[in-house]
Amino acid sequence: MEIKKINLDRKNLTSTYIELRQDLKPILNLARNTKMTDFKSPWFYGAIGLSSMAIAVLFNNEMNSKTAINDETITLKKQKATSSIKNNIQIDRSYNVNS
Repeated sequence: MEIKKINLDRKNLTSTYIELRQDLKPILNLARNTKMTDFKSPWFYGAIGLSSMAIAVLFNNEMNSKTAINDETITLKKQKATSSIKNNIQIDRSYNVNS
């Protein structure tokens, strides 16, 4: 159970006291003068976003270049294999013709 403090014979507040307490200018000045943290700054998110995009592009280019190199290697192997098969066929034909 919560204990509540009740003032039975409290002094009445004067209007000048209330007006003094309602002055919010010092509080607003303090709020304006506070420095923005780095995480709330648009420059921070701009730098993070730009570096993230750069990393993604570099990674994508690296993966594409490896795929292109693998494709070239595969086509070279296929060309060598087909040329060696053709050479073997020609050698077999020439061997059969001569014998």
